[in-house]
Amino acid sequence: MEADDRPTEPGTRSPETSGETSGAPDGSSGETGSADEPQPPPDPTRDVTAQPAPAEPSFLSDLQPVGGFGNDRRAGAAELPGGSYVDSVIFSPRYFGSDDLDLTYNVPAGAKRFHATVGPDMDTEDGFKVLFQVSGAAVESFTLSPGQTREVDEKLNGAGRITLRIVVTGEPPDAVNASCRAVWGNARFA
Repeated sequence: MEADDRPTEPGTRSPETSGETSGAPDGSSGETGSADEPQPPPDPTRDVTAQPAPAEPSFLSDLQPVGGFGNDRRAGAAELPGGSYVDSVIFSPRYFGSDDLDLTYNVPAGAKRFHATVGPDMDTEDGFKVLFQVSGAAVESFTLSPGQTREVDEKLNGAGRITLRIVVTGEPPDAVNASCRAVWGNARFA
């Protein structure tokens, strides 16, 4: 077998290039050969597929919605039973007389999950009932009263957008404007 016909193992140089190389990273002479020349097989121990870096948490309070009725929404700290949530999205559905509000957000690249603690805030009057709904890859909804919270942990499954929706489904007979605040506590993509 002549030197030109010897197969090369991955990670080794052929006999004709075992001396000085021209600086090509694969140890070759740097010259291009013909497509008919045998090429070494790929190294099975090296994963060349680029994996996206894990997404840093992106709080919705730092993001601008891309759709929905944002007039009754504010971002900031909110009190729910069990503690304070400093990076929250807060809806005040009675502020402009609208009982059905939604906001849509683009999902940041690399995000795999959506997390939040939801519920009416500590100042919401008894008698209110609020439906919380998140939709993206799936739809999940539940109705909460003052003093109740719920953890939301949704897989995004490649969804490009999610929509947060609240609907006031019950209110006390003496309800006044802005007396109900629906909180998406520390709502974030991760």
